[in-house]
Amino acid sequence: MLDKVGAENDGSLVPPIDIHWIWHTHMLSPQKYARDCEELFLGKVFHHKFSGNLAAGRKAAKSVWMDVNPEEPFDLDYETAHVRYAEAVADFESPFEYNILEAALRQKEFYYQVLAITTIQH
Repeated sequence: MLDKVGAENDGSLVPPIDIHWIWHTHMLSPQKYARDCEELFLGKVFHHKFSGNLAAGRKAAKSVWMDVNPEEPFDLDYETAHVRYAEAVADFESPFEYNILEAALRQKEFYYQVLAITTIQH
């Protein structure tokens, strides 16, 4: 989806919170982030710059998401995510040089705090 969105995104598309979090986590290692993007996404580094209305950006991103991933929900179901996570991680091999899973685990306490704030605001 990144190659499609990256080519079209003018800063108005806002990813779901779980994707947004992984994106931020990957960018914690800027050199590896740039190298991973350049190698895997047509030589393009995806910059993190959103503009405009957050709700409109999420709605637009959801529309693109559903075109690309019609079987996958846009928003993470937090009640069942742990089950799906365990199944997905069991045989997952990341194409990235940077170990995003380990980085996300290091940042999980911060994510929990961000998630609590985000869910209160919605």
